Amino acid sequence: MATHPAFIGHGTFCYLPDVTMRHYRNYPSGLGSGILDRVRRFLNLAAPPTAIDPAGFVRAVKDMNMSNVWVRLFGLEGVMNPAPTRQLVDALKSAGINVAGWGYCHGKDWEAELDHAINQSRTYGLTAFVADIEPGRLLGGTKSRWRVNDFVRLVDGLVDEFSRDNLGISTWPVLKIQDSAEFPSIDLMRHVADRVAMFAPQAYWMGYPKQVHYDATGFKETQYPRDDPSSFVRLVVDSWRALGFDQHLVVTGQAYWGEGGPSRSILERKLREFTTSYVEWHKIIGFNWWHAGNELAMSRPMIDALVSAKLGQKPFATPRELVV
Repeated sequence: MATHPAFIGHGTFCYLPDVTMRHYRNYPSGLGSGILDRVRRFLNLAAPPTAIDPAGFVRAVKDMNMSNVWVRLFGLEGVMNPAPTRQLVDALKSAGINVAGWGYCHGKDWEAELDHAINQSRTYGLTAFVADIEPGRLLGGTKSRWRVNDFVRLVDGLVDEFSRDNLGISTWPVLKIQDSAEFPSIDLMRHVADRVAMFAPQAYWMGYPKQVHYDATGFKETQYPRDDPSSFVRLVVDSWRALGFDQHLVVTGQAYWGEGGPSRSILERKLREFTTSYVEWHKIIGFNWWHAGNELAMSRPMIDALVSAKLGQKPFATPRELVV
């Protein structure tokens, strides 16, 4: 078997299917204005949109030279709204876009998360799945906590359903920073490394690299300059290899702002600079973005930069056939 095409080349996460479709409802002439629309509706100056259409998003995906989209199926709050999820998945498939499902697996009830992954993927006819697993992440009032046995059982259950070639894990960018006795990120990932087709480190570059990255990895600032998105992505990839992980990597870059990070305009500039300065495409099989869009993500300048960059034509590594 071969690595699933939804893991190869250029693509994006989709966080909320209905919100994503509304974000692109005016594309290519414009984008949904998000907060402005909600203010108008609050003041009774505009009616809420009565219908959503995936056509604008599908057109934008093609314009941005993307070949894959990872559509969210569930999170801590449960499964996604089925009607817009079905609408979006079917439209992407019809347009020849490779689709994988993804879901956030917190570990609090791993058996329910496994059931969601299997049942929701079957519902939408998806054969590839990406488990978002970030040990120690605080969400919903609790930190993501995994016992090794439960973690392995989750991944084994996913492999039984999807097969290794069709399964990936999205996780922390630099595992050493997120590794502790309580939250053993490195050990957890090592336990399942031979069961997945790829890892997808979340290389959200904010103002990175910073001193914490040099301290954790032992890498030198002279090789990985500070506050540089291309430098940070290189550091992330090399940190995984330094830990002995030889699985395929799909790096996730930053197309959002907020969370106490740099301003929107700075992150728009960083995204644009990354697309022209990063050259180590041969070290990864794919690159995607968090995330496809809302009022705090994937602005029009970001979209325009990606349209110009044609990242789908970059010389990504050719996935090797995995040995069973």
